[in-house]
Amino acid sequence: MFYYFKTLSASHYPEKELLPDKMLPGNGHEPVSLKGQYRFYHKLGLYYVLKQDHEQTYHYRKLIFNLTYDNHAVFTEMQRLVSLRNYLTATRNFNRLQEFDHHIGIYRQFDYATNFSKRLFVFESYYTLLFGRLLDEGKFDEVTAMDAEVSAEIESLKEYARSADFFVVHYQLFCAWFALGNYVKALSWLNKILVAATLGNVPHKLHMHCKVLAILTHYELGNTGLLPYSLRSLYRSLKRSSNSAFDLVVMQFVRELSKITNPEDMRVLFVKTRNNLSAAAVTDTLNRDFPPFDFVTWFDEKLKAKVAVESGHKKVAVA
Repeated sequence: MFYYFKTLSASHYPEKELLPDKMLPGNGHEPVSLKGQYRFYHKLGLYYVLKQDHEQTYHYRKLIFNLTYDNHAVFTEMQRLVSLRNYLTATRNFNRLQEFDHHIGIYRQFDYATNFSKRLFVFESYYTLLFGRLLDEGKFDEVTAMDAEVSAEIESLKEYARSADFFVVHYQLFCAWFALGNYVKALSWLNKILVAATLGNVPHKLHMHCKVLAILTHYELGNTGLLPYSLRSLYRSLKRSSNSAFDLVVMQFVRELSKITNPEDMRVLFVKTRNNLSAAAVTDTLNRDFPPFDFVTWFDEKLKAKVAVESGHKKVAVA
């Protein structure tokens, strides 16, 4: 089992204007009404998310969680559900994992047999948060143990949802199966994202990321016959729309990989690509719920395997 997936400690949101100093606590702006407190704490929570201050983010999101759950008559059920999700995300980032484990079960108390929008939100929130927690600790087998359970729930919801509503959970299951070396199962979940992408339901950055991962998965499976077409397709897509350091390194790797005909050239390319990725200090910020694929570690493992094979061949030749 290899840890190909990195944990994101910080939440990643689109850039927004930060709150001015006069809006911070202690400047006489604290509202009195419950709804006013809700809006005020929400702005402060977002402010500290953008500042990547996990302690203060946790503090204000816990205040919102308590506020909404202690005042059912004032706040809607959807506000409570959203506040629970934000609070649980903050407990993960601030490493309050006992609180996370204690409160994650609240989602299982909701039963929306007919309200499918809320049922979908609860499903996506519960599994995304739970799988994120398990992947953080490398508990891949615990994630894959819920494969059939998740598949059944998605089947029951698919009539009322878009395929894109599930892509975070699809991606997390891909991660777990890939880490355990079951590349067939990993590819089955990855393909669901790629199919959704053809319908325009997946962000472009995630689509390109998954196309790269599909090539690596086919490589692991030994599906060399599929690689030339996949490489050409990926190269065309990246060339049209990408300019990040990661994309440029991948484009170069894809372009050169399609021309290689012998193992030594392959090894040289892997070394060069691994070094280029490391030098670029690639960090993927797709979404706070996505465990970014650690391409440097993957290339390192492939190089170790190649060295071991080459060493074994030399020993046989000497004998």
